[in-house]
Amino acid sequence: DNGKNYIEKDQKKLVLKRLQHDTSKYYKDNEDDSRGFLAHNILKSGEKLTLNYIYAGFIGKPVFLNKLNRRKPQKLKFYYTKFFTDIDNVLDFAEQNYDKILNESGFFENLLSSYEAPPEKKFLIAIAFRTFLANTWLLINDEEQPEYYVWEGGYGLNSPIDVAMEVELLAKLFPWTLKLQLMQWKKYITINKTNGLYYLMHDMGENQEVGYSYYDEKILQSKPLAVENNSNFTILLYWFYHITKDKEVLEQLYPTAFKLLIANIKRGFRKRGIANIDTTTTYNASNTLYNAPLNTYLGIKQCISYIMGRELSSILGLKKDSEILQKEAEKILETIEFEEKKCGYIPISLDTNFPSWDKKTIATADPFFYVAMCGLKDQIIDKLIELLAKDFKNIYHANDTGIYGIRLVEDEEITWFSKVAVIDAVSCILFKIKRDSWKYAHKWNENNPLAYCDGAFSEKKEWNGIRFPRGVSLMWEMIYDYKC
Repeated sequence: DNGKNYIEKDQKKLVLKRLQHDTSKYYKDNEDDSRGFLAHNILKSGEKLTLNYIYAGFIGKPVFLNKLNRRKPQKLKFYYTKFFTDIDNVLDFAEQNYDKILNESGFFENLLSSYEAPPEKKFLIAIAFRTFLANTWLLINDEEQPEYYVWEGGYGLNSPIDVAMEVELLAKLFPWTLKLQLMQWKKYITINKTNGLYYLMHDMGENQEVGYSYYDEKILQSKPLAVENNSNFTILLYWFYHITKDKEVLEQLYPTAFKLLIANIKRGFRKRGIANIDTTTTYNASNTLYNAPLNTYLGIKQCISYIMGRELSSILGLKKDSEILQKEAEKILETIEFEEKKCGYIPISLDTNFPSWDKKTIATADPFFYVAMCGLKDQIIDKLIELLAKDFKNIYHANDTGIYGIRLVEDEEITWFSKVAVIDAVSCILFKIKRDSWKYAHKWNENNPLAYCDGAFSEKKEWNGIRFPRGVSLMWEMIYDYKC
């Protein structure tokens, strides 16, 4: 129909259009239900031909429901409906801006094509980035304000902040995504009724609904990731300010960050500083990392969040806040130093009654990811890096399966590719030890027809990390522009 082929179902419309200046002879393809174009051209030897198409889509009806206000839920549409009213608007825009769109998308694609890396690594980054895009939702609410969410892959949970710890590496390219989520997360703070302490909920809802936490409200047997998520908020706020220097946003969000940090301080164990309650972590595939109390991975993340919070409070001239956070960071450093000296390494837990408390893990390097990305210099952090680096090489090798990846914890058969990529970045930038763990991830993704798969339980058993957006952590070297 006038050079267009439409596919329409339930008000969802896609269209493939050939450009008007394309002089190829076209035939409708009636052989199957592809409803595409069949172009017929005769080329002489050495002659080249480029065929130009626009593939566009449009959904005008609401696609999300925001239940944050239970009495008056809002129906959210795609943000592009602010500019386009139907598919023909989209086509007109695309045709009028065809060259500009190609140039801008080409500029972005050049980030990957010009990146000096083996083709296998580029393939892995491409499939991870494509999977990330498939999980993103840019929407508009009744007040004409944007809302942005990222699905946790196949789980369909909206914008878990622990997922953002990898995904928002991309805020270096698109800082607005992190800003919108930080503004949303501050609305998802609640109190743990068992101890009266504040924490940031795990997520903002499920599938195409937001306004509640599926993890905290629906899966009642799940423990809140209280200490970890509270720490994550400050770390990501620091990352955002590092990128943008947006003091106005900092002033809006710092009170929330400090409130969550104080709640973590109250969870600290006696004079050790490391939390002893609400210590569930994002590492739910590892029994030890997930369940061990007085968790050193978590303690180190707390320490880093206190230091970043201290830096933010100093920017705002809040001396008292800065002093409180400095004191807590020092307390945790003293605890880690004591345990490292006693054991000769940093064990997972300080609770000797926990069955696997003395296991070694590479996960203690994970909290330093944004320290590395920001180039944050601090005496306490430098000392922690020194302590970790002493045994990191041995721990890494001890957990190298040689087949499917790097174990998160010794003697536990589990690997998590996006987390190992984060740890590789820390190893390279802060420990000066080069790692190429992406090769394992490529092996498990090279024949994957669906989307990026983010881990394995064992050499033979994949896990449900299919369609996970977190794999974009593999892009750290591209974005940071660093060669190990």
